[in-house]
Amino acid sequence: TSARFREIKNAFGYGETDVVFTGYWMEGLAIASSSPDVRVSTFRRPGKTMAVVVNFSRTEARDATLTIDPSALGLSAEGLKATDAETGEAVEVKNATIPVQLPPRGVRLIVLSD
Repeated sequence: TSARFREIKNAFGYGETDVVFTGYWMEGLAIASSSPDVRVSTFRRPGKTMAVVVNFSRTEARDATLTIDPSALGLSAEGLKATDAETGEAVEVKNATIPVQLPPRGVRLIVLSD
């Protein structure tokens, strides 16, 4: 829900002066998606980034691989960690990639850190 998303954004530090937002429509994205329907926007703070991963398909579930450029996010490739922002559970990161599965119009919030 939008209230839960707002709560997670606020806990991350949204609105603080050190947060940099990058929308999925902008150039030079630090996280690429293998699916054109799965798009990623980011909220970046020193030492961590929250990725907002959205399936724009209204009718089809989508699988995608997210490819992360850790240095573009100010993070280390070697110690890169990912956490599901809603559940607090670890998300598998392998070679700076994360597989995701999203239902139609699904959203996933993933916090990256090192």
